[in-house]
Order: sequence, then C-alpha cells, then structure tokens
Amino acid sequence: MPDQCGSSDDRPITETNFYPYLIKQIREREYPCMKEAIYLDHAGATIPAKSTLTRFADDISSSIFANPHSASPSSQRSTERIDAVRKRLLEFFHASPDDYDIVFVANATAAIKLVTEAFSDYGFDCAYHIDSHTSLVATSTKARTARCFYTVEDLDPWLQREEVEPDHPAGNTSNGNITGPTSLVAFPAQSNMTGYRPPYHSWIKHIRTHAHHPTYILLDAAAFTMTGQLELRDPSTSPDLISISLYKIFGFPDIGTLLVRKSSPHLFQIFSSRKYFGGGTVDMVIPHSLPLLPTTLPSPLQSILSSPSPWFRRNTRSYHTMLEDGTLPFHSITAVSHALDLHHELYGSQTQVSLHTSTLLSQLYTSLISLHHPKTNTPICELYLSPAVQSQPRSHSPPSPDSQGPTLSLNILSANSHPLPKTQILTLSSSSSSSPTPIHIRAGGLCNPGGIQTSLSLTPEEMKRNFDLGVRCGNGVDEIHGKPTGVVRISLGAMSTMEEVRGFVDWIEREFGEVEEKREERDREREYNKNGKSN
Repeated sequence: MPDQCGSSDDRPITETNFYPYLIKQIREREYPCMKEAIYLDHAGATIPAKSTLTRFADDISSSIFANPHSASPSSQRSTERIDAVRKRLLEFFHASPDDYDIVFVANATAAIKLVTEAFSDYGFDCAYHIDSHTSLVATSTKARTARCFYTVEDLDPWLQREEVEPDHPAGNTSNGNITGPTSLVAFPAQSNMTGYRPPYHSWIKHIRTHAHHPTYILLDAAAFTMTGQLELRDPSTSPDLISISLYKIFGFPDIGTLLVRKSSPHLFQIFSSRKYFGGGTVDMVIPHSLPLLPTTLPSPLQSILSSPSPWFRRNTRSYHTMLEDGTLPFHSITAVSHALDLHHELYGSQTQVSLHTSTLLSQLYTSLISLHHPKTNTPICELYLSPAVQSQPRSHSPPSPDSQGPTLSLNILSANSHPLPKTQILTLSSSSSSSPTPIHIRAGGLCNPGGIQTSLSLTPEEMKRNFDLGVRCGNGVDEIHGKPTGVVRISLGAMSTMEEVRGFVDWIEREFGEVEEKREERDREREYNKNGKSN
C-alpha cells in the first residue's frame, strides 16, 4: 500500500472497516476527483485509482512495449506482461489456469458477441434469463430457436427435449462428435438493473443434471464482478463461458475478458469452427485465385487457388490464440497489472469489497424504504428488488447479499403515489440549487428490457406501443398512459462511502419528502432565480 495513505493502525477501533485503510484515507489520496461529488453509478463504470494511472504512465514512459507478434525485446516484454496478467486475473477470479483460459476482448458485450457468433456458425438453440442485459438477450437472435426463462426450473422441459424441431438442422455434426441439438443457456450473475443475484452455482448444477443434450452455460458476470467475488475453484459447478468488463472492477483500463472452461466437452470444436480469423488467430492463409496470378504454378497450388474460399489453418494452441483476432490492446493489458496491484493494496480482496458494499446497501435500503410523505404517510420510493425480496411483505430488513448486489432501482413517488418523471430526478440531482454536491445516478431503461417489463408490469403489447409512441433510450419520454417507462438506478462501488449514502437519502427526503406547499414555494424561488423574474 502506498505510504501516503498512512498506517492502518491509525483507524479507530470502534470503526467498522473492511479494508487495510480507512475509506476516508483511500478517497482522499486515490480519488481526488470524487471530493465534490456523490457518485452512485458504479454499475456503469467505477472510478480508477489515481496511483493506477500514474504507475501505468511511469511504466510505459520508461519501457518500450511493442506489438507482441514479434521476437524483438520490446515485443517479448509485451508478451511476458500479457501472460502474467492472464495468470493474475485467473487468480483474482479464483480460477486455475488448468481449468480456464482468458480471452481479452473490448468489454463484456464483445465477449458475448464472440460466443454468439461462434455458436451461430455452428448452429444452436438458446435460452436466456428475462432479467438480462440487451447483449445477453441478443444471443437469441442468432439461434435456431430461443426461450426466455424466469427460474431455472422453467427450463426443465426445454432441457429435456429429445427431438429437434422440423426444418431446423441440429449443430454441425460432420465429425460425429456432437449429436442432437447444441444449446446455450445465458443468464447474469447479477442483474444490472435490479441487483438480483441468482444462485448461479446451483443453477449450473441443475442445468447440467437435467440437460439431455450438449448444453453450455454463458454467465454474464459484468455487474457481479464489480463488487462480488467470482468463485471458480470447482469447475464442475462453474460456467462454461463468462463475460466480464474490467473497467467495472478497476475503473481503468477499458477492456474486458471472456473466460472459457477448458474441460467443457466439444467447446473447443465449436470455437474452432468459427469462420472469421485475423492476425495471430491463423497459422497459415492462402488466398483464392486472382486474375493476375501466374498460370505456371504447381498443380497442388493451382488446386488450392482455384477454390472459391481461402485456405487456412487456425491457430489452435489455446482458446486465446484461436479467438484474439488481430493485435491485442497490449498497453491496456499492461495497465491491468497496475490496477490489480492497487486493488489489492487498497481493498485487500473482492471479498472485502463485498462486505463493504453490502454494509452500505443495508443502510441505503433501510433508509429509502423508511422515507414517507409527511401528509399522506405514503412511501416516497418504490424499489424494484429481486423476486425473493419483492414477494415478501414490506420490511425494514435489508436483503441478503447472496441474492442482492449493491444496486437498487427505484422510482420516486409523489404524495398520491404517482411516479415522478425520471428526467426531473436527473435534472434535480445535478442542479446546484437542489443538491450542493452533484449526485451522479442513472435513469432510463438501463439496457435491461426484461427487468423493465417485469418491474413496471408492462405487457409485451405495452412495450411495443411505447416504442411506437416514441419511447427511446434517454429521449425524455418518462410516462405513457399513466405508466413509467423507466427507473432510477443507484449502484455502489468499492470506494463508495456512508457519507454518499446518507447524502443521497437526505437529498431525496429534502427534495421530495417535504410538504407540498414548501416544495412549491421552493420551486417558485428556483424559477425566479433562474429567470430573474417572478412568475
């Protein structure tokens, strides 16, 4: 840990602290940009530590890192750093290099797209969870058939189907290794909207026990790994494929990973059937015939050149050599090593981050549900929680961190229990007249149409009607026919503080919980100050 944060022995014994240093010390030294802000959008991207950036800058300005596809010293330096980062990331996710390989991608969506394209080249059926990011839902668009599910038990009839639907051929079985339909089941480890955390290990065990044909599990862990500890030490109950965005964990760099389970039967075969290649993902390519090629060529080469497609042999030494098309973002991967260092120095582990954020979530949850309008005694906030929590009577007990991540979605209600426009909430949260400290939150559909649909009780017909009436992401259409079109999201991160939680709750109570007359008077005063005249 950098000595500028002081000694961990300096903290008061009575203070609840899960990190090696007080969060106040960490914030002051590593996050100066957050001094005058209440930042509650960590599910979008968390904030990078200052020392990550300075160490990275010192590193690449004092050493030469070159394109790794070479044998030069600078190229070998890049290759060694990339190999070391792969190993360290596997350790960070509690995975063994014997069980998993890491493929670097742009972000979690790119990882999901890579999987989808490989499976679509092969032929597959798909099932996806309703509370999923759009990128996970999109896996179904490339499938022969698709199902949407709510609980893992909903999948049983689909998992146990024996026949392939007419006119839909099964996966590529030319080599005889796979028979019957090939299936992909996709779900999030944590909803990016509601914060719901399904018991993914037990779901995986259930799917593998009940599936009657080759079935692969894609876990979207982008939201979960932001504050949760991914546990992959037992590959028998771990996913085949995992998508992750590293900037949600470290803030910087802006890259992601796809984790691939090495023992998954025939998965290597599926990825090796992928049609696209580029850079180091092929060992040899011979283009097809061109008009200007000489006619006096050996007959074997003439045969190859007369083919309609190029001849190639894929680099199949590992998953990452087969799937990382083109030059890797080697500078960004170099930055990951510094991000891992700082994360360990500041926070210890993801387990400690989880304890910290769970404590803050408990305070946030109990505070928000206790807010009521003084005149009507009706709730100020309507929270959209995990199915297990929402099915229970309204309670001040916070949800378990096993089923709820540090993300809450809500709508703010008027005294007559009508949702207030989310654009109004966003405007007020960043207005100096409303909140002296800017509040950074997110509002809208959050790229989670299934979560919006179920939380706001919107039928498919209503969703389609809303689109026809002009509802688009971020365009300010907050309500159609008396129903809200989106939600406000609050998400906590490793460096979030209790002061931020209290600041947000106090702002909600002050801004929306005052009696109507006082709020109208304050709104008139704001309008006067804004326009320089009274209305």
